[in-house]
Amino acid sequence: MGYRSAVAIRLYGKEEEMVALVASEKIKGRPNNLTSHPLDPTIDDWAYDGYRSFTYDEDGDPFMMIAYNLSQVKWYPSYGETQYWEALAEIVAGLKNSVSCEFVRIGEEAEDIEIVQRGDQCRAYLYPSSEIVDDGPKEAS
Repeated sequence: MGYRSAVAIRLYGKEEEMVALVASEKIKGRPNNLTSHPLDPTIDDWAYDGYRSFTYDEDGDPFMMIAYNLSQVKWYPSYGETQYWEALAEIVAGLKNSVSCEFVRIGEEAEDIEIVQRGDQCRAYLYPSSEIVDDGPKEAS
């Protein structure tokens, strides 16, 4: 089955700058021989728990956020989709505008947590959290 992770990704910034970034990324075509583009809202992958794209107001400016949540995903450095998101984070790091990218990956092992935050105006919306789950037998009623 392989090692699995939970991953949350947020890409956000002023709406016009986000539209320009997404358009420039899609013009490049599908990266790394993937079957679909990671920024495509029609992505059909069993690991994607959710894709949302929405606008919101921040200090009177229209902003846009693209949010992905993935569960039970193989987030290996050799995988094309992982390479795409990590490369996009570095592209965002070099931009001199409001666009920011962040992702949090939590692996199967308790200490396996990765946090990436890029962009001049990164808000750190994502952070890992732990909880205790009791999967033991339940008392009969």
